[in-house]
Amino acid sequence: MEIVFDKGIFIPGLDLWLDSTRKKEFCVVSHAHSDHVARHNVPVMTKGTFSLLKDYYRKSNPVVVDYGEEIEYSGFSLSFYPAGHCLGSAQILVKDKSTGLRMVYTGDYKMTPSPVNEDSSVIPCDVLVLDATYGKTQYIFPNESEIIQTVAQILNGWFLEGYRPILEGWKLGKAQEILFHMLNHGFKVVVEDSIFQICKVYESEGVQFPGTYRLFEGDWAADEILLCPPNRTKKLMVQHYSAKRIMRLTGWALDYASGTRYGRTMIPYSDHADFKQLLNYVGQSGASTIYTVNGFSELSGYLMNLGYNASHLS
Repeated sequence: MEIVFDKGIFIPGLDLWLDSTRKKEFCVVSHAHSDHVARHNVPVMTKGTFSLLKDYYRKSNPVVVDYGEEIEYSGFSLSFYPAGHCLGSAQILVKDKSTGLRMVYTGDYKMTPSPVNEDSSVIPCDVLVLDATYGKTQYIFPNESEIIQTVAQILNGWFLEGYRPILEGWKLGKAQEILFHMLNHGFKVVVEDSIFQICKVYESEGVQFPGTYRLFEGDWAADEILLCPPNRTKKLMVQHYSAKRIMRLTGWALDYASGTRYGRTMIPYSDHADFKQLLNYVGQSGASTIYTVNGFSELSGYLMNLGYNASHLS
């Protein structure tokens, strides 16, 4: 099965696009992050992804599917399985009817269970297209529950010292995980508008947060955490609040041995699979051909050294 990358995944033999960032007549959309979408005429996606992109695709003719549902087309079928990355995120299983080959595209993928996103699993396949965002050996994340415990300890320390904490996390997926964990630890949380609106979509899809939170409208109590996307503090006009401390939760925190960057405490918490989990996926999938995409080409080289038929799409 030939697979190419041209601002999206393309299977020429099936005339099938996945996650193209240029408008197509027909395209599979793995999840709602902006670097995986375009205004396709016929986008195919899960119900959760459509709930997040309903307004974006208001002039399109979307095909909305449930997890595990198989939809048939003339030369192939499509099935969607949870990817664990954000609400509605999906791995896509493509079955080629002429050859019988099974191709899985993971999209952005997280193996660690999430309290707010559907849990992922390995999908057996012949051909695997694997997201390699953290496809370098240095990116092996600490135990997630221990990281959240560390975050809580740091925040409690900041409160005791009289600081107002700001937590930064990507607005879709990661921010909702952070909110869940902070509420679960008993913190009061005030939430920036874009995150707040997405949280409401999560709730409409049945996600329950373990406590109440409120929309940030300019007022910020001294006992509240402010949750916002990265680099949004200036737009929130919180400069007049003194004694602030900022923490960013990102997998890229592993790049900074000091644990600080840009005046922020950097904590290694990600909504992607780490290097070890990517290797585990390859081994468990049974795939004979592996393509890596995005991130680092080093992963495909590592796999080749292990004896796999692997290459990087770029």
